Amino acid sequence: MRFIWSFRAIPELNHLDEQQRRDLISRCVNWRVRVSFAGESFFVGLFCSWVAMVLVAGWVSKPLMLVAGGLVMAAGSMLWFQFEFLRIRAALRLHLKQAFRGQRLPVCLNCGYNLTGTTSTRCSECGHTVIVPGPSGQRFDPTGSA
Repeated sequence: MRFIWSFRAIPELNHLDEQQRRDLISRCVNWRVRVSFAGESFFVGLFCSWVAMVLVAGWVSKPLMLVAGGLVMAAGSMLWFQFEFLRIRAALRLHLKQAFRGQRLPVCLNCGYNLTGTTSTRCSECGHTVIVPGPSGQRFDPTGSA
């Protein structure tokens, strides 16, 4: 699994050129979302740190407890940040499927590889089956043989 640290690095947006990606992100992710995103990650990390320090308070010295708390805070913040990115990517994939209903998606939903111009039923980057959402949202075989 690859970690993603910015909205511009979301693989499902690779089929867009830089200006289209920037426009889409600016419409969907305003400053409030970014502040909320960072704030939630910080406070989850702070909570994890507090829990860790309470758990080890009687067993280690205070300096070691503070170092452990800091490390747990950093790890907790990063994990929450990645969890939030997974939620955003899931919502983005749902919107892509709805926007391209009945058509071949321009991007592999497994790895984000740009599928524009290819005719294969598998992603040439990761080998995942290319998804073609059906007219009512169900999946169907892109080769038409099913």
